[in-house]
Amino acid sequence: MPFFDNTPRATFKLDLKRNKYVPVIASFDTEGHCKPLYFRYTYPDGSSEKVAIDRVEKSENSSLFGINYYCVITINEMQMMVVLYYGKEDNKWALRL
Repeated sequence: MPFFDNTPRATFKLDLKRNKYVPVIASFDTEGHCKPLYFRYTYPDGSSEKVAIDRVEKSENSSLFGINYYCVITINEMQMMVVLYYGKEDNKWALRL
């Protein structure tokens, strides 16, 4: 599927209106490059879902202290772009708009 929609719809359950810390499973190669593979999203009702990352479109330094990963995910048979921020200083991942 070459095209994706990066705007949240009413059918999506992800709340992307604010940054949210999320647990992430990532892979590191022998040169130290990181690639996020999955993240766990917890809904306001306390339930959670493992979200697979289809691909990482690009990564870029956000500041001296972090990296933004632009990831394509599929939820409810629809693709969308999300940004995962990795903070090098505190070793935390945040889901961003």
